[in-house]
Amino acid sequence: MNRQYLIRLEQGRALPTAAQAQRMARCYGAPVSCDEMMVCGRRLCDRADLRPYRLEAVNGVPWRTAQKFWGERMARENLDPLAWEWMCHHLLGESSHECYFWGQVQCAGAEPFLGSPLMWGFDQHVLVDRLGKLLGVRILPGLAYKRGDLEIVFWPQVSLRTEKHTFRADALLFVRKGRKRFWMIVEIDGAGHLSEGDAYRSQQLQMLEVRLSGEEVREGKAFRLLIERMEACLRQRAA
Repeated sequence: MNRQYLIRLEQGRALPTAAQAQRMARCYGAPVSCDEMMVCGRRLCDRADLRPYRLEAVNGVPWRTAQKFWGERMARENLDPLAWEWMCHHLLGESSHECYFWGQVQCAGAEPFLGSPLMWGFDQHVLVDRLGKLLGVRILPGLAYKRGDLEIVFWPQVSLRTEKHTFRADALLFVRKGRKRFWMIVEIDGAGHLSEGDAYRSQQLQMLEVRLSGEEVREGKAFRLLIERMEACLRQRAA
């Protein structure tokens, strides 16, 4: 099928044939039967004017670069190839370092999911899309991690509107550890990062923040360091 027809299928504006549905299920690793896909597709067509499930287009160049440089390493660390394919199509990454970071998160056991931070009760700032429009009921692709009493939900490239400005975070995180629940942001500082505005942004957002350098991501230590620095932030806040 051509690209335009595939886009129409993804947006619920067209229905695949049975053969196309079977091929798409194999390609995407769909956990539902083709019959269920067809029923879901018909429901989306019936609601063609509603767009809560339309996802933003993703630039595939950073993902291909990350695959080129770190694909073999991620494969050795048990990267799920189906999850990686889903991430390449749906997760926003502005650099290959960000994409490799998401690969490390998935290698640690995180799974793809769709949801909105509003469903988790985020109310610290207004959420907007890339055009500055209110997010509303729209859902976002992300990753969900759970181990023991620790649960983290990751949303890449989220825009937060304060009273004066809109800031785009590399990642917005909801963290649940035991009875503690909190929100934080993660920034990945690549080689071209300019830190002049970081202090002002932190002052405006007033949120817990963890920063990771490009070198730490390249060394494959990003997820471990994220957990360590997150726990350090919690201890500091408790003190």
